[in-house]
Amino acid sequence: MLIKIMCGRYTLHDTYDVKEKFNIDIKPSYNIAPSQDVLVYDGKLHYMKWAFNPFWSKKKLNLINCRIETMNQKPSFKKAERCVFLLNGWYEWKRENSEKQPYYFTNYKLFFMGGLKNNNGCCIVTKQAKGELSLIHHRQPVILEFNEINNWLVGNHSFQNKIDNEIKILKVSKKVNNTANNTKDNIVKEN
Repeated sequence: MLIKIMCGRYTLHDTYDVKEKFNIDIKPSYNIAPSQDVLVYDGKLHYMKWAFNPFWSKKKLNLINCRIETMNQKPSFKKAERCVFLLNGWYEWKRENSEKQPYYFTNYKLFFMGGLKNNNGCCIVTKQAKGELSLIHHRQPVILEFNEINNWLVGNHSFQNKIDNEIKILKVSKKVNNTANNTKDNIVKEN
């Protein structure tokens, strides 16, 4: 069972920037979904399953998000370590005319989301959405700039970066609803 909350899909397709910053080659992906293996950084880059399961749970909870406001109080995240997700943008859905319309959030560059991990998997940390982002969804990922990664990993982050204000919102095709559709067409602005 996957618990689907905010930030349930994202993209990582900037092969050049990932190579330049981390010296690895990646395969571009335009529809990364929960339960897939995702690229995370925790002092080194590696792949982990995007589905966090508390160390104490006898059944799989497959959490994909964690609220920053409660991450230090929730038993599910006790003993979790911090990590960082690499991305070029994420998707959100908004109900419009009785249908769910996907939107793509991006700044057209490589950026990073705060995350938590343990030996069972990882999840994205979210916070209250700001500005225009809140018009689509009330939550957003904790967004980090490259120079804030190490601060996040050691727990010293003030969330005062300007990236939140640089995010552009594009209404995109409903093709992204199907995880089998993993092409650049997913992030093309719909008219």
